[in-house]
Amino acid sequence: MSPLTHALLVEGPEELPAAHRLHPLDPPADKVTVTWYGGREHFVATGETAEHDGLHCAVYRWSYRTRIAE
Repeated sequence: MSPLTHALLVEGPEELPAAHRLHPLDPPADKVTVTWYGGREHFVATGETAEHDGLHCAVYRWSYRTRIAE
């Protein structure tokens, strides 16, 4: 099986664009953070995998949001 090079980000804000839902893993990590709409969306690895657009992806589930301090 090929290494998991992308994270598939599930749940979280419905408005999060599809382009943000497929995230490169370089290097692989337990958490992924995406900056979006004045905050950061935090996702954690689930240990699951899924196929998406022909890629074998690690599944990361939304955990919480933080606001960017100004």
